Amino acid sequence: MPPFSSENIIRLSEILDLNSDELLARAGRISPDLESIIRAKPKLLASVLRQMENLPDEAIVHLVREVTDGKW
Repeated sequence: MPPFSSENIIRLSEILDLNSDELLARAGRISPDLESIIRAKPKLLASVLRQMENLPDEAIVHLVREVTDGKW
């Protein structure tokens, strides 16, 4: 059986009321919108992700809130 497409995994996550990013990650995939964002700024986003790899979840949530709230 061929692997599920990202689109099918996203649809399945909606049916099962699961987070699509988590289900995609478990299938070894990323969301198509994230893929296009990463392709637009690969060097910068690779650096950001590598720097965030060992941060505790609380620190990442704090960073996301700051960016979302425009406090940067």
